[in-house]
Amino acid sequence: MNGNLLGMLTAYGAAVLVWLSPLSAAQVWCIAPAKGDDAAAGTEQAPWKSFEPLNKLTLHAGDRVIVHPGTLTASLAPKAEGSAKQPVRIEFRKGVYHWQREGLVKKKLAISNSNDRPDEKKAIAMDWVGAEHVRVSGAGALFFCRGKMVQIHMELCRDMHFSGFAFDYARPTVSEYKAIEVTPDDALLEVHPDSPYRLTDGKLTW
Repeated sequence: MNGNLLGMLTAYGAAVLVWLSPLSAAQVWCIAPAKGDDAAAGTEQAPWKSFEPLNKLTLHAGDRVIVHPGTLTASLAPKAEGSAKQPVRIEFRKGVYHWQREGLVKKKLAISNSNDRPDEKKAIAMDWVGAEHVRVSGAGALFFCRGKMVQIHMELCRDMHFSGFAFDYARPTVSEYKAIEVTPDDALLEVHPDSPYRLTDGKLTW
């Protein structure tokens, strides 16, 4: 017989053994972009390379996901069903992450305050839909967005906590330069290194 012996109850003078099926153990998954393999087991000894395998799972109460620094090529978008006492935990290790736009989930979102292209689907770094009791921590992690994206999207979620990390853009969302010297006839400009440009026949093109 499988299970754990809970105890012995007495009912009408008869001894009754009560057994319970063992609870599922919490899982620990690991993503290491620099050395992982999406065909691996997803453990700390054999980590995944991207979030793709993780996004196919449903994370349950007490489950943990450990993420190491590197280049992120997919959205973080698993299903998550934690509990108040045992939330799902996503733990980004301290370091620098580069989130690439090309492979991210893209959705049409109703954004009221700033949406210059309302019909265009938006790339999303962290896409949470119907998630409950989740803790996402960073321990000082820095996410560089490689392309324009929505950093965190939540829909029909409950009890979500985010802490210990920051987002920034690897390249400014608009081209930038600094005017070093200006005369009536010309100007000396210092262009931001992440703002590519082309100067052809006196014409500046960003």
